[in-house]
Amino acid sequence: MCMLLNLIHRFNLSKKDLSAIPLFEGEELLEHLDLSCNTIKKLENLISLPKLALLNLSHNKITTMTNMNTLQQLKTLDLSHNCISQIEGLDYLKALETLNLEANCISKITGISHLAKLTVLRLSENKVTSLEGVSSLSGLKELYARQNEIAYLTKVDALGQLEVFDVSHNRIEKCELSGRLKSLKVFLIDHNPCSEKQNARSSPFKNISNTPNYAKTSEKAKSEEYTEEQIKLIEKIRHEWKQEHLGEKPGDT
Repeated sequence: MCMLLNLIHRFNLSKKDLSAIPLFEGEELLEHLDLSCNTIKKLENLISLPKLALLNLSHNKITTMTNMNTLQQLKTLDLSHNCISQIEGLDYLKALETLNLEANCISKITGISHLAKLTVLRLSENKVTSLEGVSSLSGLKELYARQNEIAYLTKVDALGQLEVFDVSHNRIEKCELSGRLKSLKVFLIDHNPCSEKQNARSSPFKNISNTPNYAKTSEKAKSEEYTEEQIKLIEKIRHEWKQEHLGEKPGDT
């Protein structure tokens, strides 16, 4: 298998009934590795993949984030739909741009402050109570944190490059965002106490310069109040959710 892998850049081991990660040795050219939809419980045997840029371990049974120190060129890490309770083990993954930890058991955002290149962070469907821990991610462009237990929007003022912010389906009582979020294009906050109390287009955003558009529900995106770019971003979020939860394929409507 090693000689074969030396000739390829991508390897798909999804849905192979794997209970453990195979030992990869000498796969110098391997860039994409898909190990999703198995029953893997532990991160191991990832010691000789110097060019690996994408690692998909979603839909497994992983409980801890360990043994990734050698993946220093990794740009995309997908550990969604596992059993992880703590964010850790990312100390050497400084090239990471996209981190997906959706549908785990995470209650606190830790261990990511050093990820200076991170642009996409997915934390939806966890037990997160606060967004403390993201304030140092100044390059973050997309933050998905729907279906958590967030009560207050704090520590997000420093995210000056944030374009997409999804905190729908939480426990947010009051919505006040700083005028420093001038790049914000899509803000989803439906199914929160504050969105039920206040009109979708009114006071929560009166203190924001260059007022970002507020999407009470993503289904209402097709409105003359939205630019074509904003509609595309909202539709992207809506379709990703449907693919994940309803089994839709990318071409479905």
